[in-house]
Amino acid sequence: MTREDNTRGNDMALGNDMARGNDRDRLETTITGRALALKMSAAFPGADWVGLMKDRAGVSRDYVEWHLQEDMTPPDAILAAADELLRQKPGAH
Repeated sequence: MTREDNTRGNDMALGNDMARGNDRDRLETTITGRALALKMSAAFPGADWVGLMKDRAGVSRDYVEWHLQEDMTPPDAILAAADELLRQKPGAH
C-alpha cells in the first residue's frame, strides 16, 4: 500500500464516521498532521496539548509528535483526541 493509498483510506474512514453521525465539524477530513499541529497550537497556546492528545488517544507522545510532522492525515485516534479537546475548550460550540 502506498502512502497515497493509506491517506485515501483514512479519508474514506473519516467520511464513513461522519455518515454514521460522528460529526467532526471542527476538523477537516483531509487535514494533515502539520495543519492539525498549527490548529491545536493556536487553540491551546502555552498548554501541553500534545500530552493531552496522547492520553486521550492512548498512544505514545512520540507517535503523536511523528504524525503531527507529516503531510498526511493522522490516524483516527489522533483526530478523535484533537476533536475531543477542541469540543471541550471553553467557548466551543
